[in-house]
Amino acid sequence: MMRGVLALFWKSANVQPLVDADHALELSRNSQLREAPSDSQERRRREYAATLAERLRLLRRNVLQSFMILISAAVLSLLFSNLASSPSPSGRAWLGALSIFCFAWATLARLGWSGQSYKGDTVVERLDERIFKSLYWLGTFLGTLALF
Repeated sequence: MMRGVLALFWKSANVQPLVDADHALELSRNSQLREAPSDSQERRRREYAATLAERLRLLRRNVLQSFMILISAAVLSLLFSNLASSPSPSGRAWLGALSIFCFAWATLARLGWSGQSYKGDTVVERLDERIFKSLYWLGTFLGTLALF
C-alpha cells in the first residue's frame, strides 16, 4: 500500500512492484490467464504496466480536482463569513446539519448506482458527477460557514 501512495505522489517512483502485485492477483483470480503460456502471461503483465500508469494519472487528477473543489468552498465560505454577520448558535447548528445532509445525499445517491456505462462518460453520468461534486462543494461551504 505504501508503494501505491508513493507512486501516487511521486511520478518517477518505481511502479514495477505494483504491476507485479496486481498481476499476481489477476493470476490468482483468472484461471484462463493462469493456464495460458508464460509468454502470454508476460505480455499481459507488460500491457498492464501501461494501464497502471494511466490509472495513477487519473487518480492524481481526481485527487487534485477534489482538493481544489473543497478548498474553493472553504475559502469562499470564509470570505462570506467575513462579509456577513455571524449566525446564531441555532443557525450554526442548522448550517452543520445541512452540511451533513449534503454529504449524505451525495454519497447515498452514488452507492450502487446501476446506471453506469462501461466508460462512464454518458450525459447522465457526467450530470451525476456534477451533482455529486456540487453537493460536496455545498456541504463543505455550509460546514465551514457553521464553524466561523
